[in-house]
Amino acid sequence: MTPSAPPPLQHTCLQRPARRQPGHLLAFTGAWLQLGALLGVGATIYGMVRAFKQIAAESQVDPQVLADNISASLTSTMIGLPFALVGLILMAIALFGMKYRATWFFWFLTIYGVLLLPGFPLGTLLGIGLLIFLIVKKDEFLAPASSAATN
Repeated sequence: MTPSAPPPLQHTCLQRPARRQPGHLLAFTGAWLQLGALLGVGATIYGMVRAFKQIAAESQVDPQVLADNISASLTSTMIGLPFALVGLILMAIALFGMKYRATWFFWFLTIYGVLLLPGFPLGTLLGIGLLIFLIVKKDEFLAPASSAATN
């Protein structure tokens, strides 16, 4: 009786995970950093609403107190914008420099491009340019995945 070879391992923690496309980490990190601006703007809107409610509630409002409330609410946007800028740079490197293409990235950038449109004039131009780029390159992003490593 000859010993048979052991069955091949299905999956162990010692196996390397499937290789991802170059740029995946940059795109993923950049997408998450975009939330910095979103959270900052949300906190600013909340602070501004609170400041204006104070104006509505009081007949005499101290301008210094109002200015302090508005300044405090704008601070959150000031903190969030650098994170968003770094995220934008990382996504641009992944998209244009490393030519990262994935279905999730296509849909994220599509939504991002639409959200840029109201920011006239620069946001509108960037949004239109991004949406045109995505339409032209759609097949590269949405091509059927031949391997699990593409997304």
